[in-house]
Amino acid sequence: MKINNRIKGFSEVLKKPLLLDLDGQTLSFGCIKDFVFCVEPRVSVPARKVGDLMLESISELKFERNNIGNAEQRLIQVLDQARKHGNAIAGVRALGLKMISKDHGWRQIFGALTAADSANNEYAEVALAKYLVYLHARHEVLSKVIDLKLSTNKQQSSETSTQIHQSSPSELLSLHKSGEDKKKE
Repeated sequence: MKINNRIKGFSEVLKKPLLLDLDGQTLSFGCIKDFVFCVEPRVSVPARKVGDLMLESISELKFERNNIGNAEQRLIQVLDQARKHGNAIAGVRALGLKMISKDHGWRQIFGALTAADSANNEYAEVALAKYLVYLHARHEVLSKVIDLKLSTNKQQSSETSTQIHQSSPSELLSLHKSGEDKKKE
């Protein structure tokens, strides 16, 4: 009889929906599929973020790409441990929320999950897996932006070099003289 009561109590915990407070709204997830549906659109890099990346220097982009690679490795370890031991929420707590991006509300999601009951580890595992997909996409975007900037710099350098080599000596002399005239002014 006691075992049946324990099983009944455990099944009631499983039926209890996950409630997450995000941006002042309480979202209720009755099952993992609902949660996956909510976080799946968050795995792509926001367009505004791509625009911001285009304004950064190549060294800044490489630094960020390296940091994301390190974060991916740490989160993969947390996810592996979570799958073995069922402690995804504890793993995220140990890492701290500062390493989670604010893009798409990821930091809020993880903050709400770490504040939730530890019976919701399965939701935290899903969030970790989906966040890793997002980080991988961001890593790929950074690599593409770096490649684009490097090829653009190379092309501009090549065009400048070609213009100088194709100029006649008199054109180069006039360019030089116009530069000296500007210095005198």
